[in-house]
Order: sequence, then structure tokens, then C-alpha cells
Amino acid sequence: FPTHQNAVDAIPGWVTKLRDFRRDIEKHIRAEEEELFPRLRDALGEKGNAHVTSAMNKAGFAAA
Repeated sequence: FPTHQNAVDAIPGWVTKLRDFRRDIEKHIRAEEEELFPRLRDALGEKGNAHVTSAMNKAGFAAA
């Protein structure tokens, strides 16, 4: 099996690409948490949020 070091050595710029990917994902997560989710919560209201929470919990249990 390849090791982490083998991957780093085999692909030039691998570490840089990984850092860039992580930065992009973190930026996306922040945008969701700070902009998208608050607007969605406001738009759904209390009942809508309860429904989405229940559905997500069921989906999470089904996937576990």
C-alpha cells in the first residue's frame, strides 16, 4: 500500500493542492454557516426547521 510520503513524493505540488482544497472547503463551510443556513432557518420558520431537523436525524440514523 502506498504511504503518505509516497503520495507526497509522487505528485509535485500535492501538499499545496491539498492546502488549497482545505482552504476552499473551509471558506464554503463558513459561507454556509454564516450566510446560507441563517437565511434558510428564517425562511423555514419554527415548524419547517423542526421538520428538516427530524428528517436529517432520520437520514443520519439510517446511514449509521
